[in-house]
Amino acid sequence: MARVLSTFPSSSSEGIALAAPVVMVEHLEKRYGETIAVQDVSFEVSAGEIFGILGPNGSGKTTTVECVQGLRRIDGGTVRVLGYDPAHQAGELRHHIGAQLQESALPDRMRVRLPHCRRHRDGVAARQRRTHRPAGGASVGSTRPRTPRR
Repeated sequence: MARVLSTFPSSSSEGIALAAPVVMVEHLEKRYGETIAVQDVSFEVSAGEIFGILGPNGSGKTTTVECVQGLRRIDGGTVRVLGYDPAHQAGELRHHIGAQLQESALPDRMRVRLPHCRRHRDGVAARQRRTHRPAGGASVGSTRPRTPRR
């Protein structure tokens, strides 16, 4: 079973007025067929809080974080991040959050779209196709066409 760690006071008994949580998870459940990956997980994260989820392999840590980010659909419970429901407002939520998952590849449902990428790619390709002539006059460059990456 995963364990939740927090360094922020969990109550206002010390005279600290706590704002609404930025992350709220109540009774989260996620199943893959008959396998229960996450069962009855609840926690809150306040603004400025340093928060971690610890547990052995297979205890549901990554699945929980993916549900909170809106990368996986939940099977039960409630999740709110900055007031958004990640299951139904994941697009809006992604404009406000960022996270590095345990792998460096983007999940299948996540895309990077930058308006200047095509211009940059085309500009680099054009520069690479040009033949450079050093001071000695000899041509330097590739004679075979470049295979585009996918």
